[in-house]
Amino acid sequence: GPASITFDAAEQGVAELGWIAENDLLRAALWATCAGLPGVDLLAASAPAAVRIGAEAAVVTLADGRELEAALVVGADGHESW
Repeated sequence: GPASITFDAAEQGVAELGWIAENDLLRAALWATCAGLPGVDLLAASAPAAVRIGAEAAVVTLADGRELEAALVVGADGHESW
C-alpha cells in the first residue's frame, strides 16, 4: 500500500528491534512445553467472552460459561483481538 513504516535498530543503539516468529511453530512449541508442566491446564476449545479486573484478581469468562481467576491475565491473540 501507499503507507510504509521504517524501523532502524542503529538509531536506537541496539542490535535488533525484535524478531518475527512463525505463528504455527511458536504455538506448537508453547503447547508442547506447557503440556508437560505441573499445575498447568491447557484449554483449547473455548474462546474468551469477557474479562473483569478486580483489585486482587482478574476473572475471564469463557464462551462455554467457565470462569478462570488469576492474578495476571495476558491477552496475546493478535490484531483481531476483542
